[in-house]
Amino acid sequence: MAHRELFDRSPIRLFDQISGGGLHAGELGLIASRKGLGKTSVLVQFGIDALLKNDGVVHVSFDQRSENVMTWYADVFSEIAKKKNAAFPENMLAELVRKRVILNFSQDDAALSRVAATIAALIGSGVGTRTVLIDDLDFAKVSADELQKLSDFAKQRTISVWISTATDDTALSRILATDLLPFIDIVALLESKPDALVFELLKVHGDAKPSATLKLDSKTLLIIEYK
Repeated sequence: MAHRELFDRSPIRLFDQISGGGLHAGELGLIASRKGLGKTSVLVQFGIDALLKNDGVVHVSFDQRSENVMTWYADVFSEIAKKKNAAFPENMLAELVRKRVILNFSQDDAALSRVAATIAALIGSGVGTRTVLIDDLDFAKVSADELQKLSDFAKQRTISVWISTATDDTALSRILATDLLPFIDIVALLESKPDALVFELLKVHGDAKPSATLKLDSKTLLIIEYK
């Protein structure tokens, strides 16, 4: 019951409202931002949301140790619970993360194939997986063929895949190369504006010019409102 309550009141429900129900099974989504702006925090919000649905989550990191990733989950979960002004069981996070697997990879031209093969092996061994988070992917090392293979894998396994990447660009055409864009179903840009930290949708399910922006709490990095 506590899981369902927190899920219903999760900040991600705001994202769902402006994105056609969010990232669907079999789809790939991208979170882009300048390095250090908070893309990992947003990625973890999607991870916790999936865990609250009782979905298995695999979190893949290219530049952080497992202990750092675990700290992100603890901190973001704590902020979500505090924002909802409700008391939840102390062991709730521990119960949730039992369905989370953290993997660390070095990135090369075949990294996505290795990620997919590892996840397939996990599923084959009985580890339920419905959401995959890939943190800090360098798209300069990703070919269209590799991304298509990941997209095909997600569709075959009915898995939703969120990817984050560091970029100084703000235009969709410069964040993703033309040959990579067709494989990404949702693209969101995390950007610092003079008056707020915003999460702007650049592509949603085929719409390359959606007019939707989320505002984030500058301290907690939680999604707090949309316009």
